[in-house]
Amino acid sequence: SGSLVRFAGLAAIVAPVVVLATAPLWADAAFSLDPLALAFAVAVSAIRYTFIAPLGGALYGIRLAPGVAAMTVTDSAVRLVAVGVALVAGAGVTAFGWAVALPFVFTAVVMWAVTARVVRNRLELSAGVKTLARNALSTVGGATATGVLISGLPFLIGLTTDPSVTVASLILV
Repeated sequence: SGSLVRFAGLAAIVAPVVVLATAPLWADAAFSLDPLALAFAVAVSAIRYTFIAPLGGALYGIRLAPGVAAMTVTDSAVRLVAVGVALVAGAGVTAFGWAVALPFVFTAVVMWAVTARVVRNRLELSAGVKTLARNALSTVGGATATGVLISGLPFLIGLTTDPSVTVASLILV
């Protein structure tokens, strides 16, 4: 599990740097209200996701299904509560961004506290940091491409056409 921890630590440094370095390219288009604050929320999410993703992979790898389920439910439940509180409080867009981002922090800490001993005792990696990084970058690249296809197509249609044509084309898709 030492390689996994080193990999997660390295990714936790690289991910927010990449997010913030590229934010000028996408933040204004993605977040018309308070793009800088929301880009920082995305960067914080990226940091914590770099710990959640390897932990999830380790839990799958050691076939600890209750741990995988607990992580999924914990993250979803905490996010639901955070967004619900922001909604009831009448918070602005930035608060909603943080309500979505911060549950990663809680989930990462709680799940590591609960599963660390089992993961350390049962996990054996057959790959080094370079292989983990290559595989992770491939996965992130695929997820990014999927996100661009899913979110980007309606966005591009909206930029290039009349709103009524946009609605009609999205209905047809």
